[in-house]
Amino acid sequence: MIYIATFVISTLLFLGSQLKTEGFIEKRISNTIFLLPALLILIFFLGLRMDVGRDYEMYSNIFYLGYGAEKELGFKFINELFMDLGFPFYSVLLFMAVLSISFFYKILKRQSSDVKALTFLTFWLSGPYIYLFNVVRQGLTNLIFMYVLNRYVEKKYIHVIALIIFASLFHLSILFIILLLPLLVKKYNKRILYILFFLSLLLNFMFNIQPIFIKFLSFVPYFGDIYGQATLLDAFVKRSSFGLGYLFRFILVFLTIMQYEKLSQDKKLLPYVNSFVVWGILKILTLQVWIIERQLDYLLFAVIIVVPRLIKSFESRIFRRLLGTLIMIGLFLLFLMSTILASPDDKMMPYNWGI
Repeated sequence: MIYIATFVISTLLFLGSQLKTEGFIEKRISNTIFLLPALLILIFFLGLRMDVGRDYEMYSNIFYLGYGAEKELGFKFINELFMDLGFPFYSVLLFMAVLSISFFYKILKRQSSDVKALTFLTFWLSGPYIYLFNVVRQGLTNLIFMYVLNRYVEKKYIHVIALIIFASLFHLSILFIILLLPLLVKKYNKRILYILFFLSLLLNFMFNIQPIFIKFLSFVPYFGDIYGQATLLDAFVKRSSFGLGYLFRFILVFLTIMQYEKLSQDKKLLPYVNSFVVWGILKILTLQVWIIERQLDYLLFAVIIVVPRLIKSFESRIFRRLLGTLIMIGLFLLFLMSTILASPDDKMMPYNWGI
């Protein structure tokens, strides 16, 4: 129940920070009483955990045993520095939590006041916050990439370059996903997006596309070695099952395409809309195989920004409330499935404090 309690408390505090205030002093008081504690809860709950999350053991081994000498320079430096200073392992997780939530806040404060509360809820419930428990380094770079999209649209290219260099110190995969930046800021024909979406569904569910991907990737270094061993192929490439969470997110992608014309009118929102739609199309195509999984995660984080705007994009107030309620209920169920109802392999339960 600690996940639900933490979610409820932090959300109530954040909602308190969104109450109308008059004057600079009142706003500062509101931020101190409500906003700061809400963000600190996110940081401490994420950073002070012990043996929680799929990658916890790996990162613990990196810190205590020096595994992963090939890790990115930034993350390696932080581990070595904190070890030399005599800090415990959770200090690394806490440091990463501070960075991650700081970039989330940078994204959050750039949202209009009418969607900030929904953005906070979506961050909690749609997966990005829980993702930070399981994928520490790329969780940070995913959030940095979301912030980079904003800077790129505003043509702050020096800032973009600096952010990418900083992010690459923690996960080099961002150097691949930034190649999509010029494509994500363009407006596309809605009909083309519909065709691509339904074509990907057709290819995936009417044909067995696993052999196609396997044959293609057999020529790729590293993957080619895996395909020579059936056990590794089954373990690392083939996906035998997938949950309802994907189906729910694909419905959200479809609704986003429906509202594409309206959503794409906002140039600052456009790259996030494109990211979410591209994620949906490529994810459907690769649903049967574990490939480009981490690269697609960069695009999936756009859900934080897109879903609140999607809900607000419908003109009927009654329909907006109904749709918003249904989406939040669906996301909350996914949140439960990824925390208190998660499988033992996910290592989300029980939650233990690291101090």
